[in-house]
Amino acid sequence: MLVCELIKIYREEEKDKIPSYFTSDFMLITYLTDALNEFAKKTMSFYDTSSPLTQIYVPKEQHILPFDQRILEIKQAIVRETGDNLGIISANVADPVPYSLLLNSEAGEMILTKKYHYPVNIQLRVIRKPLKRLTLEDINQIIPDINEEDYRVLLHYIKYSAFSVADADIFDPNRAATNLALFEQKCQQIKDQNLRRRSAIQPIAMEWIWNV
Repeated sequence: MLVCELIKIYREEEKDKIPSYFTSDFMLITYLTDALNEFAKKTMSFYDTSSPLTQIYVPKEQHILPFDQRILEIKQAIVRETGDNLGIISANVADPVPYSLLLNSEAGEMILTKKYHYPVNIQLRVIRKPLKRLTLEDINQIIPDINEEDYRVLLHYIKYSAFSVADADIFDPNRAATNLALFEQKCQQIKDQNLRRRSAIQPIAMEWIWNV
């Protein structure tokens, strides 16, 4: 679905089709960006193995690496040159095992427990937030990351945001609360469905990493 198509649905449902609008396109796109961020965090459904944040170049002897704050969880990390499957461990573990990647997201860094004596590339499989914020320039672009059938979940968050503006003509705390509750309920359902679906699938062989 295009950004402009979701905006059109909102305007039709909320009788906000005549300029000047109660809620501008700029604000609706801002709310959509917020909705995508919240959707990503609550459903943990934006898997990624191909964007630049999943490809990490490690210079010779370097072991402290930047941690991209758009990453919510690292599911797998493999050194392409050696095939080392790195364990993903919290940085506060007292005695990490060799061949691990220690995560310290608060400090914005990852630490390799093994220093490689040559440059290597680490391929990550992650769950992440949206890659970028949407702007008015994206109004005719496809809404990123989300399945077509889940657009209405985003619409609930957009309505929650619009009805929560205290000095706006459409301020309605009751409708805001209702839409937020629906958004959170639908996100939990999607998360639960995804967990059930993944638990029914056999563990993926390591070869996935070379086919991205």
